Amino acid sequence: MNEERKRILVIGPLPPPYAGVEIMTDVLLRGLKHTGHFSILHLNTHDPRGSANKGRLDFYNIYYAFMHFFQLAIILLREDPCIVYLPISQNTLGFIRDSMLIILSAAFNKKVVVHLHGAYFHKFYRQSYWQLKVFIKYVFKYIRAGIVLGKDLKNIFNGLLPSNCVFVVNNGIPDVMKEYRDNKFLRIRRNRIKKQILFVGIMKKSKGYMDLLKAAPIILNKRKDVKFVFAGEWYPDGGREESYKFIEAHKIGKYVHFPGIITGYKKSDLYRNSDIFVFPSYFRFEGQPLVIIEAMAVGLPIITTPIGVIRDCVQEGVNGYFISHNNPNEVAEKTIKLLEQPVLMRKLGRNSRRIFVKHFTSSIFIKGMEEVINIIGSD
Repeated sequence: MNEERKRILVIGPLPPPYAGVEIMTDVLLRGLKHTGHFSILHLNTHDPRGSANKGRLDFYNIYYAFMHFFQLAIILLREDPCIVYLPISQNTLGFIRDSMLIILSAAFNKKVVVHLHGAYFHKFYRQSYWQLKVFIKYVFKYIRAGIVLGKDLKNIFNGLLPSNCVFVVNNGIPDVMKEYRDNKFLRIRRNRIKKQILFVGIMKKSKGYMDLLKAAPIILNKRKDVKFVFAGEWYPDGGREESYKFIEAHKIGKYVHFPGIITGYKKSDLYRNSDIFVFPSYFRFEGQPLVIIEAMAVGLPIITTPIGVIRDCVQEGVNGYFISHNNPNEVAEKTIKLLEQPVLMRKLGRNSRRIFVKHFTSSIFIKGMEEVINIIGSD
């Protein structure tokens, strides 16, 4: 085994869409291949239709489920990996699809590692009908280990996996600032006349973007040296028409911009050219949002809600502030506080950058994933 590297099969989607699971699958594949410690195989479960089709029961999702099942069977037969890794869903249809892959892998006597990218699984399990609960327990008999995003989620698989089979690995992304001196962009922000308030995410109401939009007129009543950018894909029925009507009614069109989906260097520049990041999500499946980690990477103070394991990223008064959801007045209050105290705003931003470097880089993420793989592989 020393001569031949362990074969690891990573099951998961690649971008687009540029959502959390897709991005983290890409980071994982690149990172593991770069280390060269393992032989990496990949089954791409990408759905080209976009994020809105996740968890829906339709012909194409059924087609993709069976296609991926047969593709997995071929890989297991031809390549004989020792570990099969896949992100696990926390809704009924997604879990049933994942269970097909888990049971098939176990039938080939493979060690299955699942990765939960959210914080909702315990509620999903508790709220399921008894028949589904029985099935979930049955499937988990074939899972060797589970990975969660934060220490507060260690117990999320209680009754399904032993505690010593649950591992904590924070999300991590490449450090977009490593080729720059840290102070360069802080200096640019300090000298910028107009401050930019940024939201990045899927444009759906549960992500909270409307809270920031409704806070905009309140903030603009205090000061006009600001602009608001909402970057992301519009979700069907996500409130697009309602948003434009609100903007028109409050005559704030020249202060609000919707650039759509932004990726690559343009996305990095968008973060670096911003001053405050606002993410007032109340999305029930939220875990450890990459958009917050991306904002921390470039030294932005964060205004957000304490859901999922966001508390592992944001510390109240250290690198940001927590707000309650559906509360535009609170969003406005915290934003104005930072705008009117530029020294505090820069301090919180520097702390964001410090926390990112210590806990949330892609190198730290890959190191954690390698440790899990080595523990499971040596069983």
